[in-house]
Amino acid sequence: MYEHFRDSPRIVFVNKWDVQLNRPKADREIVKEMIIKKMRKYVEDADKDIIFGSAALYDAELDKMIRQPLPQLEDRLYHDSGTLGEIVNIIDPTNRASSLISEVKKKILEIRKRVARRINVAFATTAIAASVVPFDSLIVAPVLFVSQFFAVCKIMGAELGERNTERDTMNILKVCIAYLTTDFVAVSVAEGFFSFIPIIGTALDLAFLSFFKYKRTMIFGEIAIAYIENDFSFGDNIKQTLLEAKQRAEAQMKFFKKQKPD
Repeated sequence: MYEHFRDSPRIVFVNKWDVQLNRPKADREIVKEMIIKKMRKYVEDADKDIIFGSAALYDAELDKMIRQPLPQLEDRLYHDSGTLGEIVNIIDPTNRASSLISEVKKKILEIRKRVARRINVAFATTAIAASVVPFDSLIVAPVLFVSQFFAVCKIMGAELGERNTERDTMNILKVCIAYLTTDFVAVSVAEGFFSFIPIIGTALDLAFLSFFKYKRTMIFGEIAIAYIENDFSFGDNIKQTLLEAKQRAEAQMKFFKKQKPD
């Protein structure tokens, strides 16, 4: 098995280490060194990737084995910035993230944002391919933005509960229209105007308006991340929150442009 997954991240967890606690320290050290020597070849860093612990301990009062938290193992998994860590951090089926130390929770949040931004790129690309839609589409919460907001919520691990994602999308769009008029309204007006001139409209839509559709969707996605991160609000300074989100979106666009092959 090891031969087929040499490049995969690996962690060795030695269970039932509590049994060794009843032995002399010198004996424990000998056993530990023997395990490390045997398993060293399977991990990248023996000091970090070989972890000793106990999944369950005996409780005399309850007369049963009690499952134990494994902070060393869990924090090691959540600290991993590779594929394994990313999957664990995003899925997080037991909501383990809520009980982690602040440093690890911050790392999880950054991983979630990174994945959410990939999703935003996908939606922005879809926006380019979408047909020209009149200006009032922004007032009726277009399906694209609603879907994008919902996807970002899921990636960010937001507890939606009874929340109405379409209403949240509408709130974000209304604020964007008020504070980022050029990016959200002017482009929509131009879309509606050029849709009446088939030849010019098509050319401009592909060559000029497509860029702004992409940019608008990227900005919306970045604002959605900030909105979700701030517990479904824009914070104390709405304008600053939106402008900072716009700057982050534009920075990402520059990054992707640099990465585009010649």
